[in-house]
Amino acid sequence: MLYRNLFFVVFSIFLLSLCIQAQTVQKDRYAFTKGSWELNLSGDIGSQTSTSKYESGGYSQEYSSDHTYFQLHIIPGYFIIDGLSFEPELDFLFLENSKPSYSLIPNLSYTYLLPSNSKLALYVRGGYGLSNSYNFFGVLIRTSNSLDVGVINLGAGLKFLATENFSIRTEINYRRTSYTEEDSYYSYSSKTKNTLSNVRLLLGLSIIL
Repeated sequence: MLYRNLFFVVFSIFLLSLCIQAQTVQKDRYAFTKGSWELNLSGDIGSQTSTSKYESGGYSQEYSSDHTYFQLHIIPGYFIIDGLSFEPELDFLFLENSKPSYSLIPNLSYTYLLPSNSKLALYVRGGYGLSNSYNFFGVLIRTSNSLDVGVINLGAGLKFLATENFSIRTEINYRRTSYTEEDSYYSYSSKTKNTLSNVRLLLGLSIIL
């Protein structure tokens, strides 16, 4: 199931890239200007092991499980005017034998190309979205079966144009997720609001189209 989902996502990205490429053929390409695209992709894959041991009196029992995971971050950006882009961020976490975690955050971003250095740009971005998970040290932890977890995303960083169509991004990112847990038992009811904030350093690669 994990690898089938992974194949579907990668294939979808490939088709998206072909569509964007077809739309931009025979056009002059200038980074971060009106009508241009910036496709940022990053991901990580690995394994996760959890172990628990139960002890009571002279009895003990240990449980362990191993899971493979793949986490993908997709940030396509379209420049509405020079420097200003719309960047919907899609985050996915595929964990073996588990339902996927995901979030969708519409962002607005502004990129300023430094006049003293044509290869270096400053940028800021921010947005508010929804998720079925909370963000724990950059990893999506599923908490719900619906998109009812609010996400605030803010970031600032640098873009370095290695070539006309390829850039490297680094960003200081702040993300806050909040969700409410409700419990009821006969006449008793309770509500707990949870808020989790992360500050992270992000590195990414972008294709300029």
